[in-house]
Amino acid sequence: MSEGLPEDIDWLRAVKSGLVLEGVLPLVDLPRLREALYGRVEGMLCYSIAFERDQAGRALIRGRLSTALRLECQRCLGPMAQPVDVELMVVLVTAESSLEALPEEYDPLVVEGGSVRLRDLIEDELLLAIPLVPRHPLGQCADPGLAEGDLSSRDGARPNPFAVLAGWRRHPSN
Repeated sequence: MSEGLPEDIDWLRAVKSGLVLEGVLPLVDLPRLREALYGRVEGMLCYSIAFERDQAGRALIRGRLSTALRLECQRCLGPMAQPVDVELMVVLVTAESSLEALPEEYDPLVVEGGSVRLRDLIEDELLLAIPLVPRHPLGQCADPGLAEGDLSSRDGARPNPFAVLAGWRRHPSN
């Protein structure tokens, strides 16, 4: 077992030795992920990554990524914590032609050369774990009108913006 996350890693050597990496990584160190987060970026990512071979001899990266991401709720536009617990399993392939022969349960990672950038792989997995529309569960938004899920009128006094279209209807001519 090794501490720390190297910038680049020789994947062939790592698979051959059965390298295992475990540790924590500040979320602020992941620039693409930072852009998707709400407000000041805080928090740590716990990771466990193992390089190994499967029964068919394919080179694999297996692991687990755990953190809480601070996202913007699309219901109330306030901050929300999104727990993330991602199981990572990718097969390393050197040519795109070998992608068709892979079992469905494997996500391929096409590698060029002898190194893998683990931070990029981790960041990609975290970005994929962000919900398409992040929202608090009903009843947990800061705005009580939104918490009930009533988006049409919070106070009942808001006019219907489509009411003007009712006058545009054509009446059948005689």
